[in-house]
Amino acid sequence: MERISTKIILITGFVKRYAVIICFIIFGAMYGYLIFTSSNQASRRPSETEVNERLQATKRTKIDDSAAKALQELSDRNVEIKSLFDEARNNPFSE
Repeated sequence: MERISTKIILITGFVKRYAVIICFIIFGAMYGYLIFTSSNQASRRPSETEVNERLQATKRTKIDDSAAKALQELSDRNVEIKSLFDEARNNPFSE
């Protein structure tokens, strides 16, 4: 029992003496691990099967033919509407 307590005292003395260096090494190792894993994840490319699965999962919206014809006729008749459609086609993210 006495040998264990003396070893614990020696270990705590060592840890107290080199606490700053030990913490620096631990945090450096954690930082290095984070950088390594994030760079691996950033450079990883999906396989063709993963891409095809995602493409199959997304549903494409389809517009009804009669609605498309009605919109086309409306844009042909009104100049203001035509300019709105043209602007939306050229820059879809503007408001």
